[in-house]
Amino acid sequence: MIKNKTVFLIVFACLLVIFAGCSSGSSTSTEGSGDNGEQSSDSEEKVLNVAMNAAPPNLDYPTQNAVATRDTARLIFETLVTTNSDYEAVPMLAESVDVSDDNQTYTFHLRENVKFHNGKEMTSEDVVASMERWMDVSSLTGRIFDGATWDAEDDYTVVLQLDKPSVLTLDTLASAKQSPAIMPKEVVEGATAEGVEEFIGTGPFEFVEWKQDQYIHFTK
Repeated sequence: MIKNKTVFLIVFACLLVIFAGCSSGSSTSTEGSGDNGEQSSDSEEKVLNVAMNAAPPNLDYPTQNAVATRDTARLIFETLVTTNSDYEAVPMLAESVDVSDDNQTYTFHLRENVKFHNGKEMTSEDVVASMERWMDVSSLTGRIFDGATWDAEDDYTVVLQLDKPSVLTLDTLASAKQSPAIMPKEVVEGATAEGVEEFIGTGPFEFVEWKQDQYIHFTK
């Protein structure tokens, strides 16, 4: 028993020495990383490289159900509602949502002063254009949105009117698959049969460049 304790103490002491050495080396390299021995600035650009097992066919979120598109496009785009950790639909670009007693009218009160990556403020016109295109190009909508209409009540209020009520309405709008991404109206209107020509959203990362089969560059 005494021998086992002695071995344990020796190993523990060695680990402490190694840890102290690593800490000291890390501190020294940080101090000497700048010019003339000055510390590096916290404002220096940080790069994160993420490898994927497949390239996305496109970053036009509403039109693609590929996992690679979902995992990249969601960095650029946001939606009216999203899901929380309990998989419940909660507001995202909408500040709140009012639902009528018959579950056919959904009034989305938009967050104000939300900017697209091109600097333009998001308004109800952008939301209506995005949602109408989503209903046209996404296969996720099913029959829930057959005959549905989207209207801009004012700059920050959008009303969805369903032909028939469905308990899956908000869950569908919050889905990460073929997501109803909100884009600038002019980007939506400029879309071709191949998809949108610009990837501009309100998400945490801005699209910069795409080199096919090499990389997709985003910036924070």
